Amino acid sequence: MPEKIKKIFYIAHCRWPNEKAHSLQIAKMCEAFRRAGVGVELIVPRKRGAIFENPFGFYGLRETFSLTRLWTVDIVPTAAWGFFISSFVFGWSAFFYLWPKRKEGILYSIDLDPLSFVGLLFLRCSVFFEIHGPKKKTILNRLLFRKMGGAFAVNEAIKTDLVVNFPWLKDKIIVCPNGVDLEEDTEIDKTVSRQKLEIPVGAKAVVYTGSFQSWKGIETIVEAAKKLPAIDFYLVGGSVQELTQLLSGPVPSRVHCLEARPHSEMPWWRAAADLLLVTGTKKDRYSYYHTSPMKLFEYLAARRPIVASRTPAIEQAVSDQEVFFCESDDVEDLAETIEEVFVHPELALKKAELAYGKARQYSWANRVRITLDFINQQL
Repeated sequence: MPEKIKKIFYIAHCRWPNEKAHSLQIAKMCEAFRRAGVGVELIVPRKRGAIFENPFGFYGLRETFSLTRLWTVDIVPTAAWGFFISSFVFGWSAFFYLWPKRKEGILYSIDLDPLSFVGLLFLRCSVFFEIHGPKKKTILNRLLFRKMGGAFAVNEAIKTDLVVNFPWLKDKIIVCPNGVDLEEDTEIDKTVSRQKLEIPVGAKAVVYTGSFQSWKGIETIVEAAKKLPAIDFYLVGGSVQELTQLLSGPVPSRVHCLEARPHSEMPWWRAAADLLLVTGTKKDRYSYYHTSPMKLFEYLAARRPIVASRTPAIEQAVSDQEVFFCESDDVEDLAETIEEVFVHPELALKKAELAYGKARQYSWANRVRITLDFINQQL
């Protein structure tokens, strides 16, 4: 255990656990901190809709940690004003809860909202933040970045933007992409996984995992599927109704939508795939420049060929050696690239093996080691 770090208080204003990627990321980071020998207490609000029964089992965590739920105002959670009130109240609940504990460890948080961290900055102890997107020069952001001990940007573009807007961060911020649990994707047999998921053993199956949101560019997948009638597409993470809202027409019959599945089931979907898809779009700045998609790192560890949109954000993590790139928002290129994977199985296998080797540098364990080393340098 690093000598300077007695304990980490991880504060996150979110319903935890939930089906979103940020909730998984929090769980995996807390687990990795514990496995590195550091005490961890996750502090979240007491909110409706959180899964209270065995939250550690929800993610199949092999290491547990302390979990504290603090009171906040939980009214109209889907409305912006309700969320801001909840953020503000939770921030001060965390302040009063942590005041007597402030000398027991360091504070660690994630940029889920612009208000819940405010009270933490008056605790007179070290605060470290994960930054998952660019930040404007607001009064609250200036206050945050002046007071905190250090920051972790999930990609280089975010770090560059932060240093431009807040020059004093130059020596207090490093890049830490998201990670992957290498123990999840052990050798799962493709045939067994398809039988479990009721996918025809002999079918050509392309799999996308993740929520259905416009900034992810998944409508390009649907349009490409129309050009590939001999291939089945499995989009795991949303309903037909959600996907239809993103499209200009109906969902093709060979595009199968499956609503959000338990995290424990996702390795089976990756194992069942002939290839895995991760898309981005030029139409959304965050998607194109700033994201660090966990699905990409999970794909790397799955030993399956990967087709990825060529965006600056994705190219920061992988190269042509590990994945098949297609131009973002280009339906024709996506369809042709998918066909290329099936036409050249030896090349696909070679890239999949190189991708698996690359996954090791993105393990949660490695991410936490880098994080703890940086924190120790800043203390």
